[in-house]
Amino acid sequence: MFTYIKRFILHQETLKVSKFTIIGLACFFIYYFIFISLLALKFNAIFVTVFAYVVSAFLNFILNKAWTFKNKDKKIIYQVITFFTIHGSCLLINIIFVSIGLTFAKNLKSPFLIVIFSLFGDAMASIFSYLGNRFVIFSSRGKNIIINKLNQVNALKKDSIK
Repeated sequence: MFTYIKRFILHQETLKVSKFTIIGLACFFIYYFIFISLLALKFNAIFVTVFAYVVSAFLNFILNKAWTFKNKDKKIIYQVITFFTIHGSCLLINIIFVSIGLTFAKNLKSPFLIVIFSLFGDAMASIFSYLGNRFVIFSSRGKNIIINKLNQVNALKKDSIK
């Protein structure tokens, strides 16, 4: 029975990671569509990064709250503030990489480097984003869900031994 419970918990976590990835990829394409389109229109790269990030982050919040984590918590203001604080940090990570890309692009005369550096920054920000979404924003009552699940498994294990 203990093995079945561990598999069930692992399946639930895998399902959440899969949903988070699907939403992340959708928002990623939305972000880059906006990013590349506005860069092509000669908008400032930092402005483009911020604007595209805010649009994709807003969609990301709504979809992850409703579908990935099925979070019905009424503390929406707390969640939005926490979400945008974490995603603001992700944006900062991305801006740092875009700025580095701008420097290399000017020196090497290759504007495509901005996109490559932005992609790398986005990858780093995505890891930080998942951890923040999973364990801070959408966790039940601010508690670490994995620890709660392991405590439940340990309790069931103790009950089965008795």
